[in-house]
Amino acid sequence: MVPEGLEVEIWSQAAQVLVGRQIATVRVDPRCGGVGAEVLGGALIEGVSRRAKTLIIDTDHGLLGVHFGMTGRLVIDGHSPITSLEYGSARDLADWDRCIIEMVDGGITRVNDPRRWSRYEIVVDDPAAVVCTAPMFGPFGPDALSITASQLGDALGQRRRALKACLLDQSCVAGLGNMCADEVLWRADLDPRRPVHLLSGDEIDHLAGVIASTLPEMLRAGGSHMGQISPGLRRVGALCPRDGYPLDVATVAGRTTVWCRGHQR
Repeated sequence: MVPEGLEVEIWSQAAQVLVGRQIATVRVDPRCGGVGAEVLGGALIEGVSRRAKTLIIDTDHGLLGVHFGMTGRLVIDGHSPITSLEYGSARDLADWDRCIIEMVDGGITRVNDPRRWSRYEIVVDDPAAVVCTAPMFGPFGPDALSITASQLGDALGQRRRALKACLLDQSCVAGLGNMCADEVLWRADLDPRRPVHLLSGDEIDHLAGVIASTLPEMLRAGGSHMGQISPGLRRVGALCPRDGYPLDVATVAGRTTVWCRGHQR
């Protein structure tokens, strides 16, 4: 798996144990952003949440946003609810820790990322503080885990881009990643290359219903790799688990895309 909205949601739920604890120090690998992270030293953690694919740690000194990239993994007090990532490593080396949050109580929360693809943003209220801009905080479209048919229709509008490109656009639908987008389109019988403006209202309503039923199912099962289009089927020569038709593997919207010509139209 790779960190998509579902993985960040799992980490967000696990990170609720941080609420009410006080930060001693925050250290961020300067190659990964996080300018001004030292201002969070001494801060009280007031909440942890997810926005799209970003983990938000809310403190009384400001916000820390964590985008995990494809290889970042959250470890809280020595434990992680997700032990491995498709493009990551089974090892957990100290040299790969890109963000380390030390707590006053002795606990440590860290992001272990062998490829340095994770990114960090700090937002504080103090105008004198040195912080970077915060593109990972938005703007976002409706969240994939709660989007309604009406919201999806408004978000897609009459765009002329490929359907998958719009679903991966976080300003259109927030939180969907590559594997989840392929899964919902496979279940909804929709070709990822279809121009959005050619979709009927009924097809958009159906897609919204599939998103609403599929993502919670995959979340409960463990994340974005738990769909019927599993990582093992994301290769040339694999067969569609529904109709046995050879799956297509190609680049759509700049991402490796898997779909079935047999039933996706």
